[in-house]
Amino acid sequence: MRLERMYYLTLIVLFALTACSSSEKEYEKARAENTIEAYEEYLTKYPDTPFKSEIEESICSLNFKKACSEDTIAAYENFLELYPEGQFVDRARLFIRKLSVGTIAGHIICDSSGEPLKDAQIILCSIPKEKMQNFFCTLKASPTVKSDKDGSFTLSNVPEGSYILLYGMQDELLVNPDEWDNVKLTQAEPCMKKMKNAVCPSSEAPESMFWQNGGTHLSDTIFGTRAPDDPEAFIIISKGGGVFQIHAYLGGVRSDRTGISLMIMEGKLAPVVVVQPGDTTDIEWKVIGR
Repeated sequence: MRLERMYYLTLIVLFALTACSSSEKEYEKARAENTIEAYEEYLTKYPDTPFKSEIEESICSLNFKKACSEDTIAAYENFLELYPEGQFVDRARLFIRKLSVGTIAGHIICDSSGEPLKDAQIILCSIPKEKMQNFFCTLKASPTVKSDKDGSFTLSNVPEGSYILLYGMQDELLVNPDEWDNVKLTQAEPCMKKMKNAVCPSSEAPESMFWQNGGTHLSDTIFGTRAPDDPEAFIIISKGGGVFQIHAYLGGVRSDRTGISLMIMEGKLAPVVVVQPGDTTDIEWKVIGR
């Protein structure tokens, strides 16, 4: 009886050793293949393996490599759904941020002379996705950069979207990025003030930094506003009287309050650039009115 018991115990030990040896061999085989499928197949067969944590780390690493090879926002987001915590989370989020932005690169030059404008502060004004009455865009503090001596500039990490480019010359700019950040560029409407033509705030839009005493200062005698009845036109209003609607007006506007300048081409604010994630938008910017 005693011998029989020892016999069975020996068989159990031998079976365990054989199973352990088989498990280790298959683990080594899975490691040699080093694929998600091989590791998952092994875990299905040996769910209580002592190598489980190592295998799960390997699967996580392979899934991250797979996301990196696809290098898309969707791929990294799928990875973060599977692994909301872990060693690759910060890198996945960083790659998503990089893929969500683009670059604007170009030159700013004077249209009349062809000379580059150096030290011009390049400013972005974000256009909303949905058109809003009496509202053009919102100024952004970042990114912003000064043009080089040859007029070249590069704006990096620009969020996807459409923008109007504005600028401020070094000797004219009266505000810093924090002061212009999130300021809205809006339009006014023509009206009468003390029996003279002027522009008045529109009820649908807040006052804009590009209005001065009710108008956008174009020169010593002229103010401007978009035409409320024709969004493609730009109205020029003279202090001396007379309202002229010009559909192909070319010029520049500088805000006396800020020193920030914008351009108007064919009745529209310009230039407009579209930024796509991961792409560089090139622009040759010829400034009018300098």
